[in-house]
Amino acid sequence: MLTIAQSYSNIEAVEYDPTGNRFFVSNSNSIIQRNADESLEFFGNATASHGMEVMNGLLFAISSNTIYAYDLDNASVQMTLNIPGTSFLNGMASDGLNRIWVSDFGTGKLFEIDVTDLQSPQWSEIANALGSPNGIVYDGENNRLVFVHWGANAKIRGYDLATEEVSILYTTSLANIDGIDHDGDGNFYIASWSPNRISKFESTFSAAPETITVGLLSSPADICYAQETDTLAIPNSANETVLFVGFGETVNIESEYSEHGQFTLFPNPADQYSEVQFTLSNEENLELSLYSADGKLIQNIIQGTQPRGKHRVIVPTAELSSGIYIIKIIHSGLTQELKLLVR
Repeated sequence: MLTIAQSYSNIEAVEYDPTGNRFFVSNSNSIIQRNADESLEFFGNATASHGMEVMNGLLFAISSNTIYAYDLDNASVQMTLNIPGTSFLNGMASDGLNRIWVSDFGTGKLFEIDVTDLQSPQWSEIANALGSPNGIVYDGENNRLVFVHWGANAKIRGYDLATEEVSILYTTSLANIDGIDHDGDGNFYIASWSPNRISKFESTFSAAPETITVGLLSSPADICYAQETDTLAIPNSANETVLFVGFGETVNIESEYSEHGQFTLFPNPADQYSEVQFTLSNEENLELSLYSADGKLIQNIIQGTQPRGKHRVIVPTAELSSGIYIIKIIHSGLTQELKLLVR
C-alpha cells in the first residue's frame, strides 16, 4: 500500500493512533487526522508543530515549544507544560505507560517527563551537549532511547536509561537526519534530507543499513512506523505530502517475483506500488527511472552515487493509468529494463 495525501501545510510529524486506526499529522497551527477511509479532518482545535505520541488515551504533542496532552475522544486539552530554558523542542518518544521524552534541537538536551499526574507533570534534564538532537524513539527491548542528529555525517546515538550513559551507535555518511522510528521486529528506520532517503538498521547498528528509496520523497521529516498495520508514514516537509508505505503486503509472495539479473521487481502486476530490490557490492553511480511504454519519462527516482549493500526502491503506481510501464536502470555502464504492469 502506498497512498499520497496533499492537503497539508507546514507539516513535520506523523503519529498513529491504533485505537482509532488513524494518523495524526502536525500541520503548523493545527493537527489533521487521516482516517481509515483516507478522509482528512481537523482534530478539533488541537495544535502541533513537531513531535507527537499517543499514550493512555491521549495525544501528546509539541506545539511551538509547549507540550500539550489532548484527549483522543474530543481533542480537549488535558495537560500543558513549558520547560524553562528550552529553545526548540523537536522530537518526542514515550514508553506507553507514563513517561515521555523530548529532544531540544536548540540547546542539545534531552528531557524526561513523568505524566502520571497531568495536572503536575514532573520533568528533568537527562542529557546535555548533544549537538542538534532531532527525532527520538524509545527502545524498550534494550531499555534505551535512540535519537538522531542534524548536520553532516549525522550520528545515531543511544541513551541507556539504566546507566544514563550516551553512546554513538552509528556514524552515517548522511546529512540532516530528521526522524526515526522502529517496527515490531527490532529494526530502526531513519529519514534523511541529504540524500532524501529512508535507511533501515538492525537493532545492533553493527551493519551497514538497507537503503530504502521512495519515489516522491522531499525532505522527509518525523516519520512514524505503525506496527499494527506495518505501515511507514513519511511526512515530506518540502512538498507538503505524506506517503504511507505498507511493508506487510509483500510477505509470502516470493512465487510472484520476477528475476532480472540482480534486480527483483514485485509485486508485478501492481496497483498501489511496486518495489525493486537489489544489492550493490560496491558504491557506484546508478540511475533508476520510470517510463511509459512509449518511452516518455514519468519520474527519475534515483540519480547519483549509491552506497554498497541492500537497496529497496519503492515506485508509486497508484496515480498511474492501467497499462505497461518500463523501469530503466543504468549502472556499471549497462542499461537494464524491467517491464511493469499496472492494474
